[in-house]
Amino acid sequence: MIEKDKVIAFVNYNYQPKKKKQLFSGLLLVQVFCIPCALLGSYALFTTILLGVFDLFFIAFFFKLLLLKTIPPKEQNLFEGIQMLYISIILMFASYKIAMSEKPSSIFKLFIIVIFFVLGSVLLNYVLYRNIKRGSFLKGAPNNRQKITAFSTAGAAVGILFARMFLKSMNQEAVVLFVSILTLIIAVFMSSGCVLLQKYYWQRKLNLDGKDKMISKPECISLVTDCFKKAGASPPVNLKSLNLNLEEVDTCLDCVSDIFCREGLEKDDEPNTYGLQLEEVINCLLHIRYILIDSEGNKC
Repeated sequence: MIEKDKVIAFVNYNYQPKKKKQLFSGLLLVQVFCIPCALLGSYALFTTILLGVFDLFFIAFFFKLLLLKTIPPKEQNLFEGIQMLYISIILMFASYKIAMSEKPSSIFKLFIIVIFFVLGSVLLNYVLYRNIKRGSFLKGAPNNRQKITAFSTAGAAVGILFARMFLKSMNQEAVVLFVSILTLIIAVFMSSGCVLLQKYYWQRKLNLDGKDKMISKPECISLVTDCFKKAGASPPVNLKSLNLNLEEVDTCLDCVSDIFCREGLEKDDEPNTYGLQLEEVINCLLHIRYILIDSEGNKC
């Protein structure tokens, strides 16, 4: 089980409330991809029905959000996550249709493309899950937007040069295959939008509202001090600044956990109000412990 503080750090990372007109722009973007892919190319009837039905549900969900006074973080993550996943699925079908534009339709080739798409998506989401579990978002994952923009621009320039230099000498079939593979790769990376669906999943599971934060430093110090008093022991000297070493953190965790078991539980073993506060203290101490272990590991 992933610690709650790691999940909260992940859910809150890079979250920006969106206005309804921004969600409407996202809806229009989906239509730009969906309509031509559904109506044109191989299996046009099948993709028209499949993507058309999915599109109707997506539009209905948008209008549901439109009726709300403010859009809750959970619903925003769900909408944008579905949007990204939907576009990636559309691009997956587009990749197949491009590949089959000059060949007879093939269920086997469609199956291969779907398998590649699913495996790529699963791999990306597994990497994300591992990052959450390791606590990568606790220290605030770096904002790579500028780097991504720079690499994207450089990639586009290299792509244009490549096209001018090599595509002229390639036959039509090779060009079609190149565009198809490129579209599929973009589809796989677009599926990384499932990060928002993972946020939605954790918000539902842990009942987070997007405003959750770890306990404040003064509150944590006060509650830990209170636990030591109840245990009849002296707290670490560095507790006042919360500048603890690993041994002191473990001492605090032992003390708080003991008081939690004695006074923080109801008869049915569910946490009472005091127990819920101590749970936040434990999460805070575990956060400090993780940072200390990570820093010691980097020194090695």
